Amino acid sequence: MGKRLFLLASVYILGLILPLSLVHSEGEETLSPTAQIFANVDGNVGAGIIFDSQGRMFAATDQALNMVTPDGKVSVFLDCNTLPKGKSYFFNSPLIWDMAIDKDNNILAAAQDRILKITPDGRVSTLVHENFFGFSGVSGIELDQEDNIYITNGNQIIKYSSDFKEKSILIDGLAKGYFTFFSLEFDPEYKNLYVTDFNRKTLLRYPLNLDGTVNDPLVIVQTPIKNSGGFGALLNIVFAESGNMYVSIDGMTSLLKVDVNGDTEIIKLNQTQIVNHIIAFGRNDYDEDCLYFTTYDGKSIYKYQVGEKGAQK
Repeated sequence: MGKRLFLLASVYILGLILPLSLVHSEGEETLSPTAQIFANVDGNVGAGIIFDSQGRMFAATDQALNMVTPDGKVSVFLDCNTLPKGKSYFFNSPLIWDMAIDKDNNILAAAQDRILKITPDGRVSTLVHENFFGFSGVSGIELDQEDNIYITNGNQIIKYSSDFKEKSILIDGLAKGYFTFFSLEFDPEYKNLYVTDFNRKTLLRYPLNLDGTVNDPLVIVQTPIKNSGGFGALLNIVFAESGNMYVSIDGMTSLLKVDVNGDTEIIKLNQTQIVNHIIAFGRNDYDEDCLYFTTYDGKSIYKYQVGEKGAQK
């Protein structure tokens, strides 16, 4: 161990290769690239990040939804200060925590007390504006293969029809003690719906039935980092082409990896100043084998090489 740390330090100082960090997996340590700053977005808190069907990157702060080019140039796509202020959760609304892309390349944005629709040319409208529950209201949004919309709402996962004319409660976590659903993601085959609960620091898998209902949840991970205090919550979920899953861990400079066999490892980003928030795989002209992610302080977007591409759904 001492020789390995000495080697890492020596290589870093000499600047001969990309800085490396330690990845801990079931007691073992391996080498992986260090997270690097990709772009500066100059916000106060960083939130959702996504790539649309044209391959453009969008990243949210409390101030704006920014468009970021493959070389890291940032421009304001939507000035959030022009939107009506709303309910204050831990952060003031609107704050775009999560986004999904519909079949017309519109962005559907989960913005705490509302769901926004943002067209490819930047026009914005409010689809739903309610007193949503939970730690951050609507902090997660996902679409199925028919463009039905699913959102987090405290202890609930709500399903809307694609035209928002029908609404139902798909999941109610109350009986099992889940009050703070934060994010959700279908697997690439749409056989399971994965959900994170913020306060319980838990990743859940809900098997999907052919009629669109779900079975009881299976706990995949709970409290992946011990003694994490007020931090360590599992945030959003992304899938690689391989079927491996990556989950952002709040405030711990770490990612959770769950492989196709269900084995887990904690990936250390080796940057003590990083408090990572939301993650997304690069697409098209961006590095496709990297995860890009926003940060709690909202100043920068980082990228981290995982060596595999994201799943396309």
